[in-house]
Amino acid sequence: MAAEYSRDLANKVRAGQHQVISRGYQIGPLPPLGYRRCSVSADGQRRMVLDDGQRKLAATDRIEWVLAPQEEVELVRRICDMYARTRLSFSDIARLGSVEDWRDHHGRPLTRRSIANLIRNEALIGNFVWGRTKPSKSLVTGDPLRRDGCVPRVIDEETWARIQRRTALEIAKPSREMLAEDLRRALERNPLLVSREFRAHGLPDKATVCARLGPWAECLKKAGHDPAEQNKRLVTRARQQQMDGREFARALTLTLVEDGQVVAYDGRLNVLDFHELRVRVRVLWPTLGEVGRVWRIRIERLSAEYDFDLLVRMEDRLRAMDFFLVPPADVVIRFPQWLTEQMPADLACFRSQSAKQLMERIRGIRQRSDFSQ
Repeated sequence: MAAEYSRDLANKVRAGQHQVISRGYQIGPLPPLGYRRCSVSADGQRRMVLDDGQRKLAATDRIEWVLAPQEEVELVRRICDMYARTRLSFSDIARLGSVEDWRDHHGRPLTRRSIANLIRNEALIGNFVWGRTKPSKSLVTGDPLRRDGCVPRVIDEETWARIQRRTALEIAKPSREMLAEDLRRALERNPLLVSREFRAHGLPDKATVCARLGPWAECLKKAGHDPAEQNKRLVTRARQQQMDGREFARALTLTLVEDGQVVAYDGRLNVLDFHELRVRVRVLWPTLGEVGRVWRIRIERLSAEYDFDLLVRMEDRLRAMDFFLVPPADVVIRFPQWLTEQMPADLACFRSQSAKQLMERIRGIRQRSDFSQ
């Protein structure tokens, strides 16, 4: 008797939820980033936007989700765009968020999990879905309740379609044989492949590869590589690149001095000190990826100690391909994690194709700095 009563009550509650959702209102937990709750009167008039934890104004009121302040909405669009149009993973985007101190509307930092949940939320395209997950002892069965087009949308159809395509590819697990073949091809292209370069070759992260194929040393042996020898070569390469980077920076300093610039090079911090401004030198070494040569840009924490980052794409040991003199915040916000041979048009304003152009740009920046002082 009690079980039958509970089941009947649960079905009535479910019917009430269906009626509320079918009328275009929202129920359940707090909305995702980019939205706020609005109390709506029984006659359909919006009364006020509710703060976090604030109850609706009357028991007869309903809740509608409305757009958050524009700055928060733009952040959501930017996060979705990064996931849809770059190779950045949820963890990469979360690291970028920690650099820029992204917070949700509760003041909590955005984590990998919260970003993943946000990007997959259908509310971003105007749909409200309720009941995808049910308690293990739920008395009600049936499909989730949904109402399409009842929430203000944040992203366009193209971005959502890109997100769905990428999500489908990541959910679809390749067989062990396919993953092993992809790894073998990646090692053929780049025998000194390291974990931070996996995504440039279309591979999952190293932990996933090892979970599927076994310990990394065994993966290397199956691909015809000696793990001990590879470690030695990696250490040698890292030391050589460090020395080459410093030698290049010293040569660049000498060129600037010969051009009449007053500058000193701090080899420990890898910084060019012009007295009125400080430029951090970041040498980018090429590696081979799926699309040819690529240059990785690490996401660094913003620091007030440097006025500019000088990104130098190297052709080989001591020959630069081009230069990017960029405020550190713009490196974090506007530059992708990987630069390819084909340069994005919106980065052209930072680019100097020769040392001569770079010196002219530095001279112009210093003159503006002197004028402002």
